[in-house]
Amino acid sequence: MTIKRLCNLCSRLVTVVVAAIPGCTAPDASLSRQLDSLQQELTRARQTIAELRATPEIMLGDAKRLLAQADTVAARRVLTELGQRDSTSQYAREGLRILANLVEHERRAAEEARRIANLGFRALRVAATAAFDEGQLRVSVSRGQRWIMDRYSTGSLASWHYRDAVRGSDFVLADVTVSSPSHNPMLPAIAVYRLESGSLRHIGQMHYEFYRWRDYGSYLGNYSDYGNDFAHTRAVRFAAGVELPEAALDGAPIFVLASKTGCHVRTESRYGSPEVEYQPQNCSVPDALDVSNAQTDFSAVGLLNRSLLR
Repeated sequence: MTIKRLCNLCSRLVTVVVAAIPGCTAPDASLSRQLDSLQQELTRARQTIAELRATPEIMLGDAKRLLAQADTVAARRVLTELGQRDSTSQYAREGLRILANLVEHERRAAEEARRIANLGFRALRVAATAAFDEGQLRVSVSRGQRWIMDRYSTGSLASWHYRDAVRGSDFVLADVTVSSPSHNPMLPAIAVYRLESGSLRHIGQMHYEFYRWRDYGSYLGNYSDYGNDFAHTRAVRFAAGVELPEAALDGAPIFVLASKTGCHVRTESRYGSPEVEYQPQNCSVPDALDVSNAQTDFSAVGLLNRSLLR
């Protein structure tokens, strides 16, 4: 019925076009409007025929032909439309099975590509000790809900300060001992990176706190603790940490990198406890690193989720 209608439209359209040609017949003022109307109706009829032609059987055949031509994008589009139009016919069910297999194949291919890209980071040697421009640091990295710092003893009682992560977050923690010949070294940046698709993505940077004080009075700043002052001792111990969402820490290798130049500076204040702390100064790190950049500018001092580096 639609084909017959299209033929009638074509006949009428030819009549109107011929009538509009000088010398064929006298022109009519309404011919232009009539021609526009017929053209619009012809377009709608063609669209209807195209939709009627797209039966599940034909659409399935089109999808198979596209897959044979390795045009998976177009094939996926056709199969998705087939499933949306009709999910009950045998052609639609077969198409949905093909689509599910195609999606799974693409997922596995993407996962394999990521795995191959990530293999290069096996060359990034992870060691507990690392050098920087003003000395050396020894680091032990862990993950936990509580960050403990500023320990001290009062008589026989041991005390400490801590921070607990909020729900849905964890701390990446580092027990850091810095050794330096300098009387006032700047401490390296300790950054946390997530390995994704062959690249390290920066997700956080640690802050330094002192690991221990001689006693409560030195913590308050009533008198100096030379064990936390490079001017009096070669090595100082710190408790470093950063709070990050669990989603950022799960499902991928997490590298902890120490910069090879210092950028955290010692500051003193008359207010607050303790009165001495280390603050970052120009400690920005790249948002992304490849293996070469990571080896050149940083030392890998920790690796979480090591089993995922495969």
